[in-house]
Amino acid sequence: MKLEGIRRSGGWPVVALVAVILLVPTAAFAAGTFVTIQEGGINANVTPAHQLQATETLPSTYREFKLSVTGGGAGCYTLAAIPSTSGLVLRQIHATITTASAEQDYFQVFDQPSCGGAQIATVDYFNLGEFGGVSPTQTFSFDPGFGLAPGTTLSVQLGPASTSQYVDIFANGYSVPSSEVPSSTP
Repeated sequence: MKLEGIRRSGGWPVVALVAVILLVPTAAFAAGTFVTIQEGGINANVTPAHQLQATETLPSTYREFKLSVTGGGAGCYTLAAIPSTSGLVLRQIHATITTASAEQDYFQVFDQPSCGGAQIATVDYFNLGEFGGVSPTQTFSFDPGFGLAPGTTLSVQLGPASTSQYVDIFANGYSVPSSEVPSSTP
């Protein structure tokens, strides 16, 4: 019955006005509300363009190991020794060939000293330095990462043409607590 009275008296604009007064502040509040993503007391940030800002880990945990072989020839070399107090998530291995020769070669990466254990990567490269004056870089990526247990040693076996090559080999990753990588990725 009351609705009939509103219809006859022109009260619908008043009802619409009350609905707008009640709903607009709620919609404005929802549009201005921030969503917080937390884990372990760490908050994720959002850019002004509404993009989530995130990194795999803190920059202070990133590690880079380098092996320079200067015409030493084929053989086995130590690339990295992971501390016994933390593990490493290996993200990438890359090589820069710095000699000016047109030789093709490769190197293999192992997860134990003296090129023992599991072979985790083979990186082929072809140096065109003498033709363009540019030292080529070859990259092998592990996505999302290759877990290396605490105390692991990465070793590198160079191919036969390495006797005349000058190669810089890098391993990049980030350290993690030893409990997060109890054994190396199979």
